[in-house]
Amino acid sequence: MEKQPFHESIVYAIASASAADLNCLALLIRTTKIPADHEKIVAAWHKKLADLQINDDFKVEYSVFEQIKKAEKTRETSFDAIP
Repeated sequence: MEKQPFHESIVYAIASASAADLNCLALLIRTTKIPADHEKIVAAWHKKLADLQINDDFKVEYSVFEQIKKAEKTRETSFDAIP
């Protein structure tokens, strides 16, 4: 199997995860800088939680959307620096 970037492989890992795996995956997602595919990750996470009938999202959605906000803020700041 060819190696993939984290933001692609985590979607596959979420889809393949058991209920017991979710805490570990949540920790990994919350502590990793994710460069892209934020919405795909959150969608995969929500689908897995629904499939397993789990109500706690382990603060994954909040963490991922915080990264989106920071990325957008950084992008805005870098555009402001252009004369």
